[in-house]
Amino acid sequence: MDTKLTFKGVNIKAVLAPLPAPLRTGSGILTHAPVLLVDILSKEGVVGLSYLFSPREDLLKCLKEGIDAIAALLIGREMDPAKVSDYLDSEFRLFGGSGILTMARAAIDMAIWDAISKARGIPLYKFLGGSKSTVSIYQSSGLGIGNIITLGGEAQKLIGKEFTAIKLRLGYPRIEDDLKAIKIVREAIGNEIALMVDYNQCLSSGEALRRCRFLDQFDLTWIEEPIHAEDLEGYASLRQELITPLQIGENLFSPTEFNRSILMKCSQYLMPDVAKVGGVSNWLTVADLCQRNSIPLSSHLYPEFSLHLLLSTKKSHYLEYVNWLNAIIEDPIRIEDGVCIPSNLPGVGMAWTLKLVEKYKI
Repeated sequence: MDTKLTFKGVNIKAVLAPLPAPLRTGSGILTHAPVLLVDILSKEGVVGLSYLFSPREDLLKCLKEGIDAIAALLIGREMDPAKVSDYLDSEFRLFGGSGILTMARAAIDMAIWDAISKARGIPLYKFLGGSKSTVSIYQSSGLGIGNIITLGGEAQKLIGKEFTAIKLRLGYPRIEDDLKAIKIVREAIGNEIALMVDYNQCLSSGEALRRCRFLDQFDLTWIEEPIHAEDLEGYASLRQELITPLQIGENLFSPTEFNRSILMKCSQYLMPDVAKVGGVSNWLTVADLCQRNSIPLSSHLYPEFSLHLLLSTKKSHYLEYVNWLNAIIEDPIRIEDGVCIPSNLPGVGMAWTLKLVEKYKI
């Protein structure tokens, strides 16, 4: 099939996907996964899929309107990621900024990459030149802030037989409870399982320094976002004071912000969110920055897309796995012995379970 596709339109559905259990973080609680399911239609009949996750259900409407506005501009245009990006840059230059516009553009970009690799008849990672067969993965579906006593059993259940790494959310009112949570989880999972922790930006700079110094004793894989994501100066300062590596990036909205964080030496690791950074195209730019600066690259959410991106990234580190959309996606990604294994389906290999999409549609 000719890989040249022409943009025809977009179909969008808002869904509240059920979580196995509520997830409380240092900055809020998730009871469901609010998502927009995006189908990009081509005149040639190939359909590209993507989705956007929003921690707030009430912002789905804004994201949908942003996608609709962009899609209206693209009707009849070639579905070429670089050409679409250049065109949208010129159309929205006066608008500027990031946030909802960046994520709306990401939904389009992600679906275009899915569509053109489908048209070629190969998985996205192979279309991107990836040659790896697996990616290391960590369990991030649960272990929120809650009843500390039950964290050990929850960790064991989440690890199961498939995972060799897991992430714990921190940010309890008292530092003593943060430390207790780590000790209980570590005792439950043993020393062979990698353990990451995430504060979800809930600490002040002073409190972050105080708490993270205590965390240095636990041989953690990383400490994620202890302070506000935009405080790059604060991260650069924290890094100099701590032994445990810092992980940031899920709330950086452009390759420019990633480059700034690299120049400022804010963290040892980086983890772009494919939607917040602007899609597959911008992810590839960030991956190149990390490669040139020898920074291991992990992912944030979107495991179906992130798998392909990390398979095509030389400095790949960990894929963040969440099962939040498993209820509405056919054939969720496969995990064995701590690694994620791609399918040979063309594109991202993702399809909606339509009956359940209708059930959870809002």
